[in-house]
Amino acid sequence: MKYRNIVFDLYGTLIDIRTDEEDPAFWDKTAAFYTSKGAPYNGRELRETYLSLVREEKEYAADPLYPEADLRKVFSNLYRKKNTCAGEELLNETAGFFRVASLIRLGLYPGVRELLDFLHGQGCRLFLLSNAQRCFTMRELEICGIKEDFEKIYLSSDHLCCKPSPRFFEILFRENGIRRDETLMIGNDWLADMQGAYDAGFSGIYIHQAISPPVTGRLRALFAVNDGDAFRILDYLRKNG
Repeated sequence: MKYRNIVFDLYGTLIDIRTDEEDPAFWDKTAAFYTSKGAPYNGRELRETYLSLVREEKEYAADPLYPEADLRKVFSNLYRKKNTCAGEELLNETAGFFRVASLIRLGLYPGVRELLDFLHGQGCRLFLLSNAQRCFTMRELEICGIKEDFEKIYLSSDHLCCKPSPRFFEILFRENGIRRDETLMIGNDWLADMQGAYDAGFSGIYIHQAISPPVTGRLRALFAVNDGDAFRILDYLRKNG
């Protein structure tokens, strides 16, 4: 294959995930959890404080145009505001509860396992570059059985910036010494993934899923799958990769 390095987005590309953080019942349950750990909140107070802390964390982001927060710090500060000190174990438990309480769906899209196996068989190096939180994502990669498929995993929460930030893409190239003309991005977001890769000097394949944002600009993709069928990416790479 021409493309020796394949960079994947995660949610909406490999993993089908649906969460609901708008439901007041979610915040009531999470507030009850915090209260049980010595940090009394009601649902409305918790939601407002959480969103305020996320905004504050993003003020310290590595890229002010595409900022990211580390939610572990937000969870910790929610305890601190109630004069409670949260250790690593409690923060892990809190992150797990927060995610599970909001989760509606989690699983691989059809064709993803076959696509990953094909690329491994071609000797490709696989990387993950995702706008995601480590405190959620590493567990979900294990649940979906694809954590070990990637040589390296890059998550926005670790670097305090997110796609399409050029800074985020440059970390990948700088740390791995890979050539841009041998690198391919596969993602479901026309701006974060396709435009981001284009601006970073390499090519992309776009796949549109139900959770993809609407395409409102020029789609910078070698190939576009508009029906969410990952098997079509596999067919394309067999013929053109």
